[in-house]
Amino acid sequence: MYSIEETLDELLNDLDPILNQFKKYLSSKNIEILNEISSQLFFLARQKEEKLKKIEQDILVRILIDASISINNYILNYRRTLSEVYIEDIYILLNKIAEEIRRGTYASSLRRMINKQKTE
Repeated sequence: MYSIEETLDELLNDLDPILNQFKKYLSSKNIEILNEISSQLFFLARQKEEKLKKIEQDILVRILIDASISINNYILNYRRTLSEVYIEDIYILLNKIAEEIRRGTYASSLRRMINKQKTE
């Protein structure tokens, strides 16, 4: 059995460098950095999929994959259909998730949800 905190900490350890890459992209607008971010997010989702599903958090897998696909769509249509703000929004969302994990509020909320499901 995987512990919630251990699994989320592992995810955070791998997500933080990607968020740092996001910061580099947002200041440089270097599309190669963005392409690398997309690949890293997809790889991270696949790498952590089993553990996240065991703690009933496959939603995080879907978020990471969706972010990766959305970034790829942005790259393919480079600024024709999607605004740069959209990329910033992806960064903000992933950063908020990381902050909630870092503070421990994500794990405590997840525990409350699991406990509530057990009592229903």
